[in-house]
Amino acid sequence: MALPISISRRRTDIGTGWDARIDEMAADLALIEETTQKFTYDFATLGGVAGTTINLGALPPNAVITAAWYDLITGLTTGGTVTASLGVNTDAAAGFVAALSVADATGVWATPGQKGTLVGSFPRSGGTETALVVAAGQAATCLKVGATARQVELILAGTAPADNVLTGRFNLFISYYISV
Repeated sequence: MALPISISRRRTDIGTGWDARIDEMAADLALIEETTQKFTYDFATLGGVAGTTINLGALPPNAVITAAWYDLITGLTTGGTVTASLGVNTDAAAGFVAALSVADATGVWATPGQKGTLVGSFPRSGGTETALVVAAGQAATCLKVGATARQVELILAGTAPADNVLTGRFNLFISYYISV
């Protein structure tokens, strides 16, 4: 049976050098701590002009994104045929949500509720994968933002003012860990 590991900073009499080693182990363990950050889009405060990119906030340097999902609180509506996508400005091909029309029949932008994204999930072949295949599939959906902080963006493609977003609100959640 595995026992939980606990590192504390109390004085020991086990010899010199151990205090520094305990500090080093604690620092190593801290590197694998996963964080989830929330980003909010609200039409009332951020607007929705077609043909623009709206910055929702930034991810820290060296963040490795392991999952992303959003909770659509108020569906997006538009005066025309704007498409919307979510992503990080370092890799246009690896956005969280493919560019989908706000009027898309699947209701990705219209029906409130929690929605999945392209990050953190991968296609499976019917449950016959080995643990190694599953691990590789999950790793392939992770994104590293690089050595500088990067903006999380809502990209609205269309022609203003006819295609402008008229309403909408959602929270985007991104889970990541910091790597060096």
